[in-house]
Amino acid sequence: MTAAEAMVAATARLRAAGVPDPARDARVLLAHAAQVDATRVTLIAPEDIAPDIAERYDQLIALRAIRVPVSHLIGQRAFYGRAFKVSADVLDPRPESESLIEAALAEDFDRVLDLGVGSGCLLVTLLAERGEAQGTGVDLSEVACLQASANAVM
Repeated sequence: MTAAEAMVAATARLRAAGVPDPARDARVLLAHAAQVDATRVTLIAPEDIAPDIAERYDQLIALRAIRVPVSHLIGQRAFYGRAFKVSADVLDPRPESESLIEAALAEDFDRVLDLGVGSGCLLVTLLAERGEAQGTGVDLSEVACLQASANAVM
């Protein structure tokens, strides 16, 4: 089976499961399974996919069909131009949260306190955008604190 045929089948499966934007998810998950950049999927589309990639892709599509977030399947999510590692242990950075970044950056600040730091996307982004600022992130979850710390050093 070619990569293009696999994406067509995956898109149909995700559409039948009611997944929004199934073609985008099928492409992103194929890229992840094949370990190529998503922008390069069209280059591998006419090629046959190796059995191990096909199996990995099928597993990813099955999980997405039951609504496991794509970000959890690939292990990262983009936020404010940066990639953040995510897992089931933290909430995904939401695109609408970027408006919080914009509002904060419109203000003068030199310290940030992020309660419920999660992935660290808000704190890390604010500190990256304001290099002179200092910040602290706090979370009840030790795993979230570790995730935020890992994202802070990326």
